[in-house]
Order: sequence, then C-alpha cells, then structure tokens
Amino acid sequence: MDRRRRALHGRTYLARARERRADGRIQLAITTDGHQPLGEILLFPTQTPGEAELAYAIGARHRRQRLTARAVQLITDYAYYTLHMQRILLRIAEANTASVALARAAGFHLTDAAPTTREGARDELLTWQHRRVGTDQ
Repeated sequence: MDRRRRALHGRTYLARARERRADGRIQLAITTDGHQPLGEILLFPTQTPGEAELAYAIGARHRRQRLTARAVQLITDYAYYTLHMQRILLRIAEANTASVALARAAGFHLTDAAPTTREGARDELLTWQHRRVGTDQ
C-alpha cells in the first residue's frame, strides 16, 4: 500500500473509531513510547448490564513481548474499577493458541456458551469470561 493510501486508510480508521465512542466503545493503541502504535485493544459494552467485551490485536513483530497481556490487564482493571463492570468477555477462535494462553494467564475461563461467528471471521469463536473478584456469578 503506498503512503497516500495508508494515510487515507488511517484517517478512515480513526474517524470510525471516533464515531464508535458514542456507543461506549473504547479503542486504544498499544504502544511502548506513547506514539507508535504496535497494536490495539478495544472494550465495548454488550447488551447485558455490567458486562463488556474486549478484543485486541498486536503486530506480528511485537508479539511475545507481553504487550498484549499488559494491555488486557490494564483495560480489565479499568473496566472493573472505573466503569464498574462485573464481567468481561473475550471471544477467541479455538485454533488461536496464543490468545487462548493469554486468556488463561489473564484469569479468563472458557464458558459453555455456544460458539459464535463474526462478520469477516474465518472461525467460530469461543466465549471466555473474567469475573471481578468478589462476585459469585
């Protein structure tokens, strides 16, 4: 992709992210210096009160540096202690072993919910949940 097309793509992406803020969606860059995006993390409310879903992506060159694990921990804490959520969800393809390992390490547990699909996704997604400490649901 040439420089002009990348710039247009970037502006379009940022405009869409700004629009989604109105729906309560949080979309943040994962960085090490506060400037250069290495990935992103998203948090958005579900239809269930007190529940949010998170999603993330990290550039291939930046994997295995615990950047995503740290971002998941930070946004999970933010969801609980600032937004007062009670439950956080992740949806992960079973074959995505790196994300499954991250989910387990971050304290998420696989639920018995039926697999779901997403527009554009190749695989069915399994639902993982994290519950705020002190809740028994």
